[in-house]
Amino acid sequence: MKLKEETMAPNMLDTTDTTRDGKQAELQGTPVDQLYHSILDPRGKLVEIPALSEQWPRMALTARYIRYPGVMDKKDALTAWRSAAQAYAEQLRMLTSSMSYDRFWCHVAFAPAELLEFLRSFSTNGTRAYDLVNVEHPDDAALLARITAMFVLCLVTISKTHRSRKEHISSAKHSELVQKFIKLPLLLDFCAFFQPTQAELYRVMSNALMAFFVINRRLYSDLRRSLRDIGEMLFQPIEEKLSDPDQPSVANMPTDDLVAIIGYLCDITCTVHRLLLLADYDITAIFREVKFHSMLVQLTENVVWKLNREILARAAQRSPGTQDRVTFQLLTVAKDKGVLMEQAIVDVYRRLQTPALSPEPPTHGGKEISAAESLSNLLEVFGRSPLFTIVYEKWAPIRPDIVRLQSSPEGKDKLDEAAVDILAHTIKEAHLQHKLTWASLKPIIYRTFTSQSQLWLRKRPRRDRFPSGGRSQCSRLNACATWEERSSPVCSPRSSF
Repeated sequence: MKLKEETMAPNMLDTTDTTRDGKQAELQGTPVDQLYHSILDPRGKLVEIPALSEQWPRMALTARYIRYPGVMDKKDALTAWRSAAQAYAEQLRMLTSSMSYDRFWCHVAFAPAELLEFLRSFSTNGTRAYDLVNVEHPDDAALLARITAMFVLCLVTISKTHRSRKEHISSAKHSELVQKFIKLPLLLDFCAFFQPTQAELYRVMSNALMAFFVINRRLYSDLRRSLRDIGEMLFQPIEEKLSDPDQPSVANMPTDDLVAIIGYLCDITCTVHRLLLLADYDITAIFREVKFHSMLVQLTENVVWKLNREILARAAQRSPGTQDRVTFQLLTVAKDKGVLMEQAIVDVYRRLQTPALSPEPPTHGGKEISAAESLSNLLEVFGRSPLFTIVYEKWAPIRPDIVRLQSSPEGKDKLDEAAVDILAHTIKEAHLQHKLTWASLKPIIYRTFTSQSQLWLRKRPRRDRFPSGGRSQCSRLNACATWEERSSPVCSPRSSF
């Protein structure tokens, strides 16, 4: 075996192999793209072949992950799915665990189309557990979980330059292969596997995703184009179809079509939501650049609320004991997906408009985005958007105070006390309507103000809550609202928070 010597450039994206003092461990051996093996040719002559060569035998990735249609008999469909899933899991295990490191990269380098088709057969058919909707056996769920884990492991392996300290690939060759192999649809499918409850996978998947974007800068322009296409080619046709008088109205739409549209939109919105959960500021900036939040507002007003109202109405007319049990199950699944879709839309909207309210506030140009700045963006957009079902009049008295807060050099962290009170209640009621806990929102509101304002919020007697000038703020609020709104506890600035 012959080794070609070359100085390796350190890969700044890899942070897994570290020494006890926290420093990155030095990789040992020779990169696989510079490694040569000596073999005998058919004539008996000793020849040297590179480790990354298409002459080496490769396992043919013939298995595909298949989602069988629901029209098949349940037992037959389940048996066929188990057989196909087990065959796929075996080949995926060979690819990620049993195959040597250089053979793995041979697939990426010399059979990219075959490998991409192999991976996407699962990412497009198994990401949302379509097959296990009616599966009750725990072994089937465990099989799908193993496939999911190996799929994530495969993409994480591609995102890094090394699998262990002695198995690695040079940074230059790694960058070349990643730019040729990684496509945006595969990354979006990759994001679809992430669930907000999987905290242990967050760092690994986030690092892998951002490594792909850093290595392949073309992905940023692909994402920008893809987000525009989502609005122009996916959202708009659905909006036009539902508003076309020549097409069946939502009330007259067949249940199967209604469920299919909700599932389709839920997949898109949830995938975008998970992408934002894993993304950094550069990716969220692209979302803001294409005004993706405006697309969501329009989609919610024209499509989502109509579909969800119709699904709820149809589900209320049926019961589990009816003869058409399949239709009831479809409506139940669609109702859950409708709720999930609304939650994803709301959280995407919040992350785009109020970055400082996210768990890890991002920075822009090295300067941390303040909570006051985020709230200012939130108030300004809410003035034009009914997404959280908040009327503009509730926010109008507060927005000038937030703007003055940003522009005032001496009162950078101070707000009018009456505005603080109204702001706190409005945020609380707005989020309660979407079933978010007040316990998680209270620190956000407190964090926005100075310690003096916090002390006032905690200890101010309820009956003397408004100082001089506070009554005028309250009067302005009530003057803009209807009599019914003024009499409701949601609109009342005196209600307890």
